[in-house]
Amino acid sequence: MIAGHDRGRAGNRAYAKQDLGKLRQIGSTTAMPPFRYRLFGLNIASDIELPDLLPATGEAVDVAVRSVSPQPKRSADIAIDGVATYCVPDGRTIEISKASDADWADVRLFLLGSAMGMLLYRRGDLPLHANAVDMGGESWAFLGASGAGKSTLAEWLQRQGHRLLADDICVTRQTLAGEVMVYAGIPRMRLWEDAAIRAGLDPASLPRSVPGAPEYRKYDVAVAPSSGLDAVRLAALCVLDSGGEWAVEPLQGLEAVESLYAHSYRGAHVGPVGNAERHWRSCLALAADVPMFCYRRTMDPDRMDDENRRAVAAISAFIAARQP
Repeated sequence: MIAGHDRGRAGNRAYAKQDLGKLRQIGSTTAMPPFRYRLFGLNIASDIELPDLLPATGEAVDVAVRSVSPQPKRSADIAIDGVATYCVPDGRTIEISKASDADWADVRLFLLGSAMGMLLYRRGDLPLHANAVDMGGESWAFLGASGAGKSTLAEWLQRQGHRLLADDICVTRQTLAGEVMVYAGIPRMRLWEDAAIRAGLDPASLPRSVPGAPEYRKYDVAVAPSSGLDAVRLAALCVLDSGGEWAVEPLQGLEAVESLYAHSYRGAHVGPVGNAERHWRSCLALAADVPMFCYRRTMDPDRMDDENRRAVAAISAFIAARQP
């Protein structure tokens, strides 16, 4: 069982019960957060609108997002100049202090990125810097640094008829039955300008991923929501590499564990939240439970289709060979 992921359903119910009690005890002058959303298998009650997210399911509240009065930067867990400060005291709460002249789009950008990453670590989850794709009832996660081509590959797989589960943040948890699951993320994909053009999209018609940074030429592309599937079993982890000849090679042992640690989402949060040992154990267990690969590409656009098809075939064959 993955260390730090073994709360299971009972633990989630306990979190929800605590949160509902916490929200109901706020007092008559403060209403329950009016907006309700679903993200990474969690129900979120929020003071601010989060239009990129899907509606919540059920009445339980796992996470409360609150807009509060300005706080000193030194008391914040995350401080973004000119945008907001974010306090994440536990795995149930994010408090936002918005700068007076900040754009709400920028506030949401860091809320659903860095602040959400810290909250997931406080909950004991294992968020990876990865895209996850439903490959027909099982999910594959593609890990890599920014610019490695995760979203480009996910977009290519989507054109082959597969469904995007998560973009940039891939949250994994283990069920009581022992299966490692990937949970649905924000129903959108972020593509660099050249990747958007190759996909037949017009960047001028797409919203920018970072509204306040016009030099950052990445764009948001809406994708179909998860059609009611909140989580899909994780069957493969694939680290993207480039340069040299095409190859798909298994990753095992310490190399696999270190790859997971290196590609943890906002890994700098692990130390400040005080769970570095638990996070290492989670990476160790995940590497033992799910097959890992390195997918090396030549980065030749003319060879992309052929290389991706060969990679899908190779990984599929390996997974099939492992099944009893």
